[in-house]
Amino acid sequence: MEDELFIRIEAPARMAILRPLSTFVRDLLRQTGCLDNAHQALNDIELAFNEAFTNIQRHAYKTREDGPVSIEIRIHPRKLELTFVDRGQSFDPQSLKEPDLDRPSDSGLGVWLIRQVMDDFSYHADPEGKNTLVLIKHLCPSSERSCEKTG
Repeated sequence: MEDELFIRIEAPARMAILRPLSTFVRDLLRQTGCLDNAHQALNDIELAFNEAFTNIQRHAYKTREDGPVSIEIRIHPRKLELTFVDRGQSFDPQSLKEPDLDRPSDSGLGVWLIRQVMDDFSYHADPEGKNTLVLIKHLCPSSERSCEKTG
């Protein structure tokens, strides 16, 4: 892929549409060839997408069934950027505790998982009530098969 590809999806944060959205993102990444059959990276991105959307639905909009979410997908030649924007309840990701993996829980792992599988995670809540989550995954061009996530 030589140029940047940009797609914006405006949708309600309903669990019923998570699977179709997730499938769309996975198929988009496959079709563009930006991951060159890197199945683990594709799985990681899908996991991060699902966790981010679920967290918005469950936590940001816990008192609303279908709060709006804007999802931006930018595929650059060397990175994928997923941006989620909502107007629900904000949170401080720095206040989240590291999970106790010896005593796993059914919840509370979303942000930790996202940080494990993506290369960059940033979150900003502005005073007007707009919450922005940006997830970045560095892509390996087919001519550079040795570029892998380290660390």
